[in-house]
Amino acid sequence: MICSYTDITHESRSELTDPLSILLEARFEPCQVCGEQSSGLHCGAITCEACKKFFLRSINGEDQKYKCVRNKDCIITRNNRTQCQYCRFQKCKTIGMTVKEGAEIQQTPRVADIFAQISCYVCQAPSSGIHFGAITCEGCKGFFRRSIKERAPSRYKCMDNGTCEINVATRNACRYCRFQRCIKVGSRIGRQSNLFKHHMQPLSAIKFAAYRVACKLRILQKYLKLTYVDYNILVRAFNTHQLHFGVETSIITYENARKVLTAIYQLISSYHFNESTMDEVIDTLLRLLCEILHIKIDEDFDLNAFKIILFALSNAKLPEKYRCFFRQITSPNVIASQGKLNELFEILLKLPNHFDNVDSFHPDNIPGCVQSCLDHTHDGIIREDIFVNWMGREPQTLVWLPTLHRLIATETGAFI
Repeated sequence: MICSYTDITHESRSELTDPLSILLEARFEPCQVCGEQSSGLHCGAITCEACKKFFLRSINGEDQKYKCVRNKDCIITRNNRTQCQYCRFQKCKTIGMTVKEGAEIQQTPRVADIFAQISCYVCQAPSSGIHFGAITCEGCKGFFRRSIKERAPSRYKCMDNGTCEINVATRNACRYCRFQRCIKVGSRIGRQSNLFKHHMQPLSAIKFAAYRVACKLRILQKYLKLTYVDYNILVRAFNTHQLHFGVETSIITYENARKVLTAIYQLISSYHFNESTMDEVIDTLLRLLCEILHIKIDEDFDLNAFKIILFALSNAKLPEKYRCFFRQITSPNVIASQGKLNELFEILLKLPNHFDNVDSFHPDNIPGCVQSCLDHTHDGIIREDIFVNWMGREPQTLVWLPTLHRLIATETGAFI
């Protein structure tokens, strides 16, 4: 059975009980047991692979060995889920995980296989995932991307007053009606950052500016899955595309930036990242980078800015970020000039200023920030270790970055 766009949109949400519909309803939901990125519907609940396998082991008699050394009320998270098997199993049962008696335990279908059973919202071909906000096939995904990139929709004309039927056989006959169908089913590009602003609006009540900015960046980091992108992933992706520290080029084209981001997300474990949403996440991130750096879609990126923003939003440890910042602006030299520090701070401050207006993080404070770093030296020469040590003192203009890491630490229990 292939579910169509009409079937799904006409169905009451309260009546969605089959796996396909639940996947559509909760495709961005975390694991109901530990909060990890879910991989699908398993044993009647939305869980990650680890909790699915734990439950299947437990129901085969392993649970008889489980003991809780506390009060049988342990809070189960991604980081502590292996510490109390008893409470983890109780959580599995509480959320309704079950296997029918006598039923054969089968491998849950891959997300890609499930999407293949859902028809493309545009042309009714088997879909391949969520692209630009709608479930579509590869053909309609590519058509919508080309239309936006080439600014072509204004040139599309329909010879039949916009009434053409769009299906697998006719989708190439009328580009106007096909594009209008894309828009109707929810395909979009360029509006994604409004999603962040919607979730960030309640945070405006937070009085402490650094914490307010950190909370907003944390929302951004989670939505873009950058919380799973560490130092090693970034360096591997950059080096694969010959963008190592010290590279002579000063720009990266929009298409090459897309290739780098694709390489980054492909290095993330499938347990953490659903590949069916990769295109949408990459397009959202590219659009956001254009907004933050004040450039138009398809224009070249400044390479330093592109890499520094990604390092800042990644899950790399703070000292790793500081060293990456320094090496990006100084390689192949080993010291930083005042001009290079100015460039670095201008790039970094684009992040908080894109989401918030804070006097402390205004670019007017950059000269004082540079002077503070110079005052930290003994001979006026800024070397890497001196820069990292100075950043560790959390200068006021950049304090939002270590605050972000403290916020992450409170959520995950990880060291910053």
